[in-house]
Amino acid sequence: MRKLPPLIVGIFSTFILLGCMAKAKGTEPPEGTAANFDQGYYYTFNDILVPAELEMDDTERYLLEDTKFKAGIEVFYGRVVMSDLINFFINNMAKDGWERKDVFMGQRSLLKFEKFNKSCTIQIIEEDYSYKLRTEIFAVESKGGPDMDPQQ
Repeated sequence: MRKLPPLIVGIFSTFILLGCMAKAKGTEPPEGTAANFDQGYYYTFNDILVPAELEMDDTERYLLEDTKFKAGIEVFYGRVVMSDLINFFINNMAKDGWERKDVFMGQRSLLKFEKFNKSCTIQIIEEDYSYKLRTEIFAVESKGGPDMDPQQ
């Protein structure tokens, strides 16, 4: 069996290394990032739908509830396209009766929604080291009191 000259081995190694580095830097989109999401789930709040492609990080879930209000923070991760995720939340929050107040899009996107007795802010962050997006949902709901609508 004949050995390859060191120069040829070095050239092939360089190409393989450059290919791996390009993939690690995020030059190609991740596989399996479909524009359409599967049906989602409701977690702490029964009117904030989260797509099934996002997985909750239970270590970053916080809930404070008493007779007057309910406040929660939930954190999710998933391999999804940011613009598709933003559209998912805009469309589904409207279906659940939320009014869109503000949308800021960038590497760190922020969506703000309100209802009669509720407020919700969704922050979506592109993390540089992975294809996963971090999605943080902050929601507050007022409960009870003489001025509250009993239908909500």
